[in-house]
Amino acid sequence: MRLAPSSDTLRVLTSSIYCGSVFYVSHSYVNVSAWLCVIIACLIVSTAPLYAVLAALLERGQGTPAPKDIQETANVLSVLMGCPKVPIVVAASEPGSAALRGLTKKNTRISIDTFLLSIPPQHLQGVISHELAHLRLGHRKQVALVHSFAWLFPQVFLSALLWDTILGVEGMIMLSFACSFSTSACFLLYYHLMRAQEYEADRWAQELLGARYSDALSDHLRNAADHSTRVKLLASHPPASYRISRLEES
Repeated sequence: MRLAPSSDTLRVLTSSIYCGSVFYVSHSYVNVSAWLCVIIACLIVSTAPLYAVLAALLERGQGTPAPKDIQETANVLSVLMGCPKVPIVVAASEPGSAALRGLTKKNTRISIDTFLLSIPPQHLQGVISHELAHLRLGHRKQVALVHSFAWLFPQVFLSALLWDTILGVEGMIMLSFACSFSTSACFLLYYHLMRAQEYEADRWAQELLGARYSDALSDHLRNAADHSTRVKLLASHPPASYRISRLEES
């Protein structure tokens, strides 16, 4: 379950540091006003989180409806897990995986890759149950909130620019770097939250559905593509081996 790719996050972190650096250099060495550069930098910083949240709010169902038997299975699982029934769609944008998409009642859906249509039915049930657990626990809204905070910090800085005569150059420099570190911390928190949500969704579905869920999902994870990245702090999912270990220990 993702809101923005790692490339957008890296762009945000880089732009955020640039925001403070431009202000510091321009005032300390070049001795010219940097308000225009800083505003541009802040807008760049804001782009990724703001776009991600708006896209999740406004996006419509993308993909084709899943086969009837898969939708019926998802409806049964929704009742067992106390979730609202959501449509299952098949989309090429989910290579080898599945994801909960949308933030509103109208556009919320579970998007699965075509590959998942060929896996054993019990494995697919485990995957769908995991995504339904995300829905039941409100994970999608949590990550949207973190993105909103990541967008808010640069905007607070922009507002403070209007009070330049009160803060002074030194105050503006300190505020720009505070903005950089705060934005960076928000995005590191975002990925930490995503990884924690994967464990929580696994645990919650396992407690509700029992061994049939953990066995099915464990078998699927052994053969599925790993979502982890080289930079562990920017990984949206824990390594599959970690998730399997926790499922088998419970």
